[in-house]
Amino acid sequence: MDKWIILNKLIILVYSSLKYITLYEKRDELTVLFLLLYIAISMLLYISENKNTKIVLGNVISIFLIVSGVYITPLFLFLLPINLFELMYRIPVDNIYLNISIIATTIFMEKDSRLEYLFISIATYLLFSLLIKSKDRIDELMKENDNLKLSYDNMQSKIIKDAEYESQIIYTSKLEERNKIAQEIHDKIGHTLSGSILQLQASKMLMEKDKEKSITLMDNTISVLSEGMESIRVTLRNIKPPFEQVGINKIKLLLEEFTSNSNIKHTFMFQGEVQNVTYRQWKVIEENIKECLTNTIKYSKGNKLTVDLQVFNKIIRTEIKDNGVGSFNFRKGMGLKGIEERCGSMGGKVIVDGSRGFSVVIILPVES
Repeated sequence: MDKWIILNKLIILVYSSLKYITLYEKRDELTVLFLLLYIAISMLLYISENKNTKIVLGNVISIFLIVSGVYITPLFLFLLPINLFELMYRIPVDNIYLNISIIATTIFMEKDSRLEYLFISIATYLLFSLLIKSKDRIDELMKENDNLKLSYDNMQSKIIKDAEYESQIIYTSKLEERNKIAQEIHDKIGHTLSGSILQLQASKMLMEKDKEKSITLMDNTISVLSEGMESIRVTLRNIKPPFEQVGINKIKLLLEEFTSNSNIKHTFMFQGEVQNVTYRQWKVIEENIKECLTNTIKYSKGNKLTVDLQVFNKIIRTEIKDNGVGSFNFRKGMGLKGIEERCGSMGGKVIVDGSRGFSVVIILPVES
């Protein structure tokens, strides 16, 4: 703000000086002295950092210009409007008093200079109004920017807290699951084994004295251990998720990470008896999808990718297709060769098509 005011003052000062030189052939040393005094007081105004000091100096400059305009040369009054506007900015006053002061000053102006004075006053007022509006708008934008930054920081902090909370929930869930497994092993399997050990020890002691009773105890122990083994199987079945659930969730997670890292949208579809896909086949499908995702990021230039998994009676068909540029003449690099090798090791095959986008179809036989 101050820079624009100084520039405006400088322009008016140069104009007044040139007009003075043009009108008056004889140079008045007193005029030069007052001009230098004006420049010195103005420099003090902008050097000072105290608001009250600036207000006092602003009033001093305005009075100084009026006195100089009346007793030295009316051309000093050309500088009065900009100083009054600046003072108005530092001390908010009613515009009517300011307008009266500027109009009243025309009494001391020479008739030939009154029109110029009014023009300079109006132009200065418009420029000053524009500067104030611009400054207010900049302050408003800065405030909005600070608010946005604060909101962004709060959001980032919330995201971090949510991530920490989610991580803590996952960790707590794992601990609870481990505690549940340990408790089930202790309550069911531990008691079963402890009782069986005691019965086997008793059977050993009775082996020579009462063979028949010893055999009965051993039969009971075998029965208890069989029940314990069945309990272990049931527990493991309850804990271990099905292959298809693990495989589908792994592919979903893989695609979510892919979209997050590349901003390429994805669609995942599956149908058929997915429980017929074995663990080894899920591993091959996952590795091949991962390789296709890497190639999509590198070469496709598309914005959408589709993974379609279908399980038929005899085959498992997986297609990974993007909507990118495709390629009619592509060279099979290490990635595609790796896909073919993995499928070939399980009796499957790979079909690659680059005519509309890029498509990789993986076909694996259903294992009976």
